[in-house]
Amino acid sequence: MRTYLKKLFILSGLLPATFLLGLTFLFLPNQIKNLSLELDEIFVFLSMIFGICGYIGLLLSLLSKLEYKYLLKFTLLVLGVVGSVMFTTIAGGKRAWTWVLNIEEFDEWIIWVWPLIVSIVIMSLNGQKLFNKNEG
Repeated sequence: MRTYLKKLFILSGLLPATFLLGLTFLFLPNQIKNLSLELDEIFVFLSMIFGICGYIGLLLSLLSKLEYKYLLKFTLLVLGVVGSVMFTTIAGGKRAWTWVLNIEEFDEWIIWVWPLIVSIVIMSLNGQKLFNKNEG
């Protein structure tokens, strides 16, 4: 039952994350085409790549075959969280963080923030398992 709930929890984050992944793939070619040496442009590009890594980390968390690949999943999820924070900070700045923290427009908020919450929880579980594995 516990595994079932965990997979359902991950799926609840993957659904809105799939929409965000679609947006990433929609804008990524243009981002690559217009990539300059400006720091903001590079960070936006990196945040998109990191976001894709986070999505892969969530997907891998669903697969039973990879249940014990804690470091791989942890790393991919960390990259996804870092990418989301980077993108929010660069693209939206203070206004975006105010929107996130005040939970304005809940339907849009859930699409943007819920995959991040799911990633942080699953990342924490993988980190705990990694720590316990290395401790013993």
